[in-house]
Amino acid sequence: MSGIAGKKALVKVTGAPLDFEDEACSTTDDTTYTIDDATKKYWDRDTAVQVFDDGVAVDPEVDPYRIIRLTGQVVFETADALRGPITVTGKYLPTSVAAGARAYSFTLEQPALDDTTFDDAGTDGHTRKIAGLKNVSGSISRRFRIESGMAAALIAGDPVILEFYADRAEAPDLVCWALLSKEGIQSSVDGTTDADVDWEGIPDADGVIIADTLA
Repeated sequence: MSGIAGKKALVKVTGAPLDFEDEACSTTDDTTYTIDDATKKYWDRDTAVQVFDDGVAVDPEVDPYRIIRLTGQVVFETADALRGPITVTGKYLPTSVAAGARAYSFTLEQPALDDTTFDDAGTDGHTRKIAGLKNVSGSISRRFRIESGMAAALIAGDPVILEFYADRAEAPDLVCWALLSKEGIQSSVDGTTDADVDWEGIPDADGVIIADTLA
């Protein structure tokens, strides 16, 4: 596989939530339904999403489903070819390119925790490990923009969705909920005024931080 030129990378951020109503969804397996309008595929992390089957609200007790806000999807527990047209109503987050982005980095973490007991150690002398808590964090370097929404989101404490592309012609490598933790600005007489933004992953109302399926 050939390398990827860094100049193809791209970073996107989200703006304030907007309403959507009775948006159509499509499926290929009668289980996972994805919103047709890709510009509305990122749903607000706190706003309830209403799901309708042929215009009738779906009762999650009768036909259980889960909402995936980072991909604009409704995933039912069972496949049903007789299910009518699925539509959704809620709020979505518009995305825009992070103007002047020059570099980014992110790290996915899951520490291996020591779970060894005296009995384990005495039996074979090997340690036992279990998976710890998952986390994602990173930074974005960019040219300073007075109108940037990043500073406003940081001050307000509002989580945003971040999209990272190693190759802008392909699907994103990471889509996640993020809480901006720091914005630092530096300037020099012989260079541009730049801003570095640090962020940490944060779950939505459904406990999701990272999109594990990107539609």
